[in-house]
Amino acid sequence: MDRRDNRSAFIFAPQAGAQLGSLLKINYDCMPAWARIPAQLLLPLKFKTGTVIAAGRRPTPFTGVEIDLLFGPAW
Repeated sequence: MDRRDNRSAFIFAPQAGAQLGSLLKINYDCMPAWARIPAQLLLPLKFKTGTVIAAGRRPTPFTGVEIDLLFGPAW
């Protein structure tokens, strides 16, 4: 929802992105421990770009970074 100027409007925001860990097919189990911890924090980053399209407004480009963290059982 776009809520500028005290009115609400629906938006459409198509986006495309890439995740480095998946593109490079990196296996964390084969890494030494000193490299594994920083790699597990940096490689899940997703870089994305897109456009926000709202009725009555010019399309606005954006870029962003997301990170997906998975906390699972330690067994």
